[in-house]
Parts: sequence; C-alpha cells; structure tokens
Amino acid sequence: MPAAHFTHTVTSSATNLDQAWAGLQDPLTWATVAGITEVSNDTFDGSGNLTGYLFTAAVAGKEYAGKADVRLSSRPTDMVVHISTSEIAGTIAANLVPGQDGVRVTITLDLQTRGLLAGMMFPLITGAIRNGLPEQVHQFAAHLAT
Repeated sequence: MPAAHFTHTVTSSATNLDQAWAGLQDPLTWATVAGITEVSNDTFDGSGNLTGYLFTAAVAGKEYAGKADVRLSSRPTDMVVHISTSEIAGTIAANLVPGQDGVRVTITLDLQTRGLLAGMMFPLITGAIRNGLPEQVHQFAAHLAT
C-alpha cells in the first residue's frame, strides 16, 4: 500500500506549554490538518484530556467518515492521534517545544492507503497535502493560542 510522510514546523503565539497543551485538547484544533472538514462526538478521559472524536475528511473531492483515537498523550509536549477512514489510515503527531517567541509546533503526518481508490488517487492526495500542510499547520498553531 502506498504511504507518505509529511512534517512542518511553525511557532505558535501560545505563551507557554500549558496554554498550547490545552489547545491540543480541543478537537477543532485537529480539524485544521489532513483535509478534516468536520469533527463530532469528541470524548475525554476523567482529567479532561481528549481521547478521540469522529470526523469527516475530504479526499480527492469526496467526503469520508472517519474515527480518530489519541494514541499518545504525553503532557505537555507530545500528542499522537491515529486517524482512520475506509480509504486512508495514519497518524497526526504534534510536538510542542517552548521558545522565546512562543511555542514551536511540529506536525508530522503519516498516511497509508487502505483501498483501491485511494491507491489510484494517492499522487493527487499527497500533492494536495504537500501544498496545503504549511497553511494547515499555521491554523493548527493559531488554535493553540486561543
């Protein structure tokens, strides 16, 4: 199955790791990456940490329902969300590092196709992600500062 790896780093205007970490617990923050157009049915553990959500993603012009599960939640620096649809599965990883001008945010996106359609469309999918990821990571980082 075809697979792809993407990464991009920006600086958020979040003033500290605690503020940025709180932003990671908002499922709308995660909706800024990987073609996700809608999130719903978010779940949290007893401490208020995000554990998962349902989402809709646009892939090559078609919408797919998906599920996201938090696989790693290492406060206050690292969070990994596993995403899965009928056509694509993968992870979105966020790494937070404090800096002088804010919190540096690195998003790493790893995807693998599951279906024949996604396999055929993978060059288009990866091209769209490659072109859109820098702006998406800027939006992600902006959510961390709210």
